[in-house]
Amino acid sequence: MAKGKHIAWHEAAQLEKLTNWAANGCTDADIAKNVGISRQTYYVWQSKYADIADAIKKGREMCVQQVENTFFRRIMGLCEEVTETKEVEQKMVDGELVTVHRIVKTTTRRLAPDMTGLIFYLKNKAGYQSEPDVEVDVDVLPTFIYSR
Repeated sequence: MAKGKHIAWHEAAQLEKLTNWAANGCTDADIAKNVGISRQTYYVWQSKYADIADAIKKGREMCVQQVENTFFRRIMGLCEEVTETKEVEQKMVDGELVTVHRIVKTTTRRLAPDMTGLIFYLKNKAGYQSEPDVEVDVDVLPTFIYSR
């Protein structure tokens, strides 16, 4: 390996490459391979050079945010509009060739909310507990007296 190879990776364009690779889900090994260094050197660069570490961290955060947004839309139920068009004909109008399109179908696709995903989200993000951690001692339960 050439000495000082990291210097080129401190430039804004190169840092943006690192951010994009991390945002697109590349592993540490993939990023090291793309840069042309070993994984060990990659980890040394991350520990020594804050701008390189920050660029990769920013990309990872972008990737996680995208996954969270997709997951959130999925657990809440998707609703998207799908439009299909079909080419009908080409004709001459005032000496110009014009293509006429016709909308064949516009539909709204809806998916039901994912209940398992909702529970997972609530437990991990909101601290929701479906079963309390409190143990009930049956000896101290209140006694109810029913009279007629």
